[in-house]
Amino acid sequence: MTRRPVLVLLLLPACASGPRRPAAPSEPPPAPAAVERVGVIGSAAAARAGAIAWEGAWSVLRSDRRIFWSFRNVVFGERGTPPDPVLLDLLGEEAPRDLKKVTKALPHQALIADYDDWTGAAGRLVDGPFVPVPKDEPEPASLVILPLHGIEVGPRRLRLFYVVARARADRRPALELEVLGTGLATGDPERAALVPARGARDWRFFKKDEPVFGVAVLEREGKHNLVFGAGPGSAARLARVPAGRLTDRGAWEFLAAERRWSSKVKDATPLFDDVGGDLSVSWNRHLDRWLAVHARAHPSREVVARAARRPEGPWSAPTVLFHLPEAGPSRIKGAKEHPALSADRGQTIWVSVVDSHEGVPALWRVRFP
Repeated sequence: MTRRPVLVLLLLPACASGPRRPAAPSEPPPAPAAVERVGVIGSAAAARAGAIAWEGAWSVLRSDRRIFWSFRNVVFGERGTPPDPVLLDLLGEEAPRDLKKVTKALPHQALIADYDDWTGAAGRLVDGPFVPVPKDEPEPASLVILPLHGIEVGPRRLRLFYVVARARADRRPALELEVLGTGLATGDPERAALVPARGARDWRFFKKDEPVFGVAVLEREGKHNLVFGAGPGSAARLARVPAGRLTDRGAWEFLAAERRWSSKVKDATPLFDDVGGDLSVSWNRHLDRWLAVHARAHPSREVVARAARRPEGPWSAPTVLFHLPEAGPSRIKGAKEHPALSADRGQTIWVSVVDSHEGVPALWRVRFP
């Protein structure tokens, strides 16, 4: 996740511990046989609640076969033409172009729905804050929580990564945020706010100048959790943590040069570059390889996939899955696969992406040969 303007006021096989010989990158995934935009994640639930823009769309499959969808920058109000020029001036050229009125905004919100009900037609909305803002930070009223990915650690209990950022009233456009760091919290968001874990000194598991770990989290059959990070810049990185010890910051190790593991986050080496913010990583049985999905770095409007034999790589060159049409100064972000929706052993995958001018997570169906 790169530190760029964000809409706020509107909104695995076990890896060896020692160095390895360089290996040849995997073959890139095949070009899709078919690609189709099928709708917008959470659209039915948003219509019921009156939301007009929302971003993010991370998905965590629970053991009861329901999905916890987390969104951020959820805006309520009215869209139409002509738009409100005051809103456009306040929010900048990358904001949705047809904002007519904003009545309320939530920094984050969740939808809990059956795995095949991605519109939330019969789902339940959970308003934030399901992660509390840190009270020991200066000006806590100016802080916003932006949820990332996570895993289930018990019935309905989640362990969720999040970014804390500060909204600056003196900035134009008002979309700009100052990122303060990355945290990790645990609990049942349907019952109460999640409880943040403590890093070395405070809520921060990672400082603002360190990679944003938690954009993708994988369970490894009782051995290690694999946690993927993004940044600084446009690089993807990898950490591993013994199972059950995600909240123990001292147990983390980071993939470093020569495919060795280091306890120092500064040693984390890029897996691959050109990542436009978020990403997903999953095991694809149809391709018999790990699959990473992400948007390319701005100003590209391509959503791509890479493949690897092992999570630590080497990863392939990217294959373009689809390209979003040009839309002026808008930015595409939040591209990721949702493995819980995949079909035919992964031959068909489902990918979401947000165009900032549209302001909602569009869902695309991609079928490999």
